[in-house]
Amino acid sequence: AAEKENVPREVFASCPLLCRKGDVWQYVVHEPRYLNDDNDLANTFADDVWLFHIPVRLSSEAVKYFGVLSLSGSVRVNVTPGEPQARLAEPLLKRLHESLPYVWTWRSSQSKKDAQGLSSRLKRLKVLTVPTLKASLTLGGVHHEVDRRWHVEEDTIYLHEDHVNEAELAQALAKALDVRSEADCYENLLRCADNRQRKEKLLSKGMTDAEIDSCLREFSGPAAEKDHDEVPDKLTMGEQGGGIFQAPSGSGSRDQQHKQSLALQLSGPAERTLSGSTESRKHSLRLKDPSTTPYVLDNPPGGGAGTGGGGEGGSMEWERYSLMGAEKAALEEAGRGFVACELEKRGYSVERMPRDNPGFDLRAKKNGEELRIEVKAHSGRATVVEVTNREYREYLSQQGYRWELWNVEYLAESDARQVAITRYNEIPDDALDTRIFRVDLKKCHYSESTSAAAPQRLPQSGK
Repeated sequence: AAEKENVPREVFASCPLLCRKGDVWQYVVHEPRYLNDDNDLANTFADDVWLFHIPVRLSSEAVKYFGVLSLSGSVRVNVTPGEPQARLAEPLLKRLHESLPYVWTWRSSQSKKDAQGLSSRLKRLKVLTVPTLKASLTLGGVHHEVDRRWHVEEDTIYLHEDHVNEAELAQALAKALDVRSEADCYENLLRCADNRQRKEKLLSKGMTDAEIDSCLREFSGPAAEKDHDEVPDKLTMGEQGGGIFQAPSGSGSRDQQHKQSLALQLSGPAERTLSGSTESRKHSLRLKDPSTTPYVLDNPPGGGAGTGGGGEGGSMEWERYSLMGAEKAALEEAGRGFVACELEKRGYSVERMPRDNPGFDLRAKKNGEELRIEVKAHSGRATVVEVTNREYREYLSQQGYRWELWNVEYLAESDARQVAITRYNEIPDDALDTRIFRVDLKKCHYSESTSAAAPQRLPQSGK
């Protein structure tokens, strides 16, 4: 509301906020106010400073607009692990090693930002147990000495030997990855008896078999070389080309960077390859170039269409081979390129969102209208796609903007059919497989007269 109404931040920064010190609640204006963003630190300094309590999802806005200070960023912490330091004992160490691929799989499904760096860090991670874990905490003129159950320092987790269990290890792991809210998820993975149970946990959170298997292969594969041709990730072409799984995506670059990226990913016909090995190079995916290839605007598919696959035409050969990670990224980038071209023709200014942006790939604006677009790209034909929980909620929450799904098909250079773009702005309940939000495009349609107001209810199973 403040952004839309252009209310100065100073107005909010001078507002009294209901804060707590010990057992006292009070409206505070002039004294320092700290955001309670770390429970351990809040408990330590509860009687010393005014703490502002707010849901985690709003914490960054609270710091930005209300002028409160981040408690975790304000306390100076000095932790001294005791001696001797011992390696984490079995069987918890074994379960940690078995769980890390699933931790990375879940994290990469939530954010594509620096996935390779996160993978490397998880593989370097060490866990040591210590007899004592003393922390010196200083905030302004207030100083406390406390015992810690765990501590994270670079790529090492220290666990107090009296608190070596799944719950504490999960808390430390979540801190190491800077996603404290996911500690419960990591604890559940650590407590699983085998990988089958771990996979079931991720399936219950909305991931698909194809997505999980692809991420596990990528995590277990060799590290990517600096050369962009060396790519670790695999996803079967039948899944990607047919749209059985589509991960949330975004370009993560401005126009010039976008053109440079396409120059690497979509070079000349004789060189347009993204595969590393000799065998995969033989069957590498070549894509049509958005800047030179004509396309058509298609009507939503009717009944009788297939549910994916490289399809008819020239892309059937791709079904037998794996789509590598960089090829998958290039396919997504090509789809966004075609959609951006069409939007610009319609007079929109187009902003390509970062790759880890949740809910949509492109933001288009014209005459005060904002359009948020999720792009699904395919090498061939696709009439069933998947949207993430976050993408679907973006669709449900339309207010002050419109959300649309644009499906781009026949992007493989070997497919003789013309690239086709189809728009959807309604996803009726009967088009959803609500466990994983699989959308049947045959049941969706686009209507120019549709109101921009958001749908008012979730499907029954989404309550």
